[in-house]
Amino acid sequence: MSKPRLDYGAAASTNRTVSASAFTQLDPAQVRQLKEAFTLLDSDGNGTVSSQDLAEMMVSLGLPADVASEAEATRMLALMPQPLTFSSFLTGMSGLLGRLSSVADLNQAFSAFEDDAPAAGAAGQKSEGRIHVDELRELLVESGMSEADVNQCFKSFTKPGGFSGDWFYYKDFISLVKGDEEVNSN
Repeated sequence: MSKPRLDYGAAASTNRTVSASAFTQLDPAQVRQLKEAFTLLDSDGNGTVSSQDLAEMMVSLGLPADVASEAEATRMLALMPQPLTFSSFLTGMSGLLGRLSSVADLNQAFSAFEDDAPAAGAAGQKSEGRIHVDELRELLVESGMSEADVNQCFKSFTKPGGFSGDWFYYKDFISLVKGDEEVNSN
């Protein structure tokens, strides 16, 4: 029997699949983080994530009972290869993470929107890694993202700035999606 090919619906219209060798694109920090995530999901420690494991995780995250039901977890897991072992989890996640740009590219792209970035090459200065939320929201909505999607993206990475408005801390965002790599260098 051949190894499963994964399609997590990220690009349903193009029907992309991920081969089992895709995990070689990940650096050791990303593999460690994915192992930690899988271990948290596998609450009974049997090496596979079941619908009960996933439902328990959703409850522990504080999701409402209708969202955290075992039936909903079963529906979600139906989109994944079965059984969902660490190997298949790693392969699927590496396909998603492998399509992301490098940390340097992401930093450079976000820093182009940064109002308070120091002049390029300023001695010993680093950017604060923040972008004014209103400006970024406007650009994202103009590019076709829905207001709800923009708000969801900003939720964990936005901090109030008092009279100066809210700020999106993109270096925190990059750190989350790319792993423990150094994100503070530009």
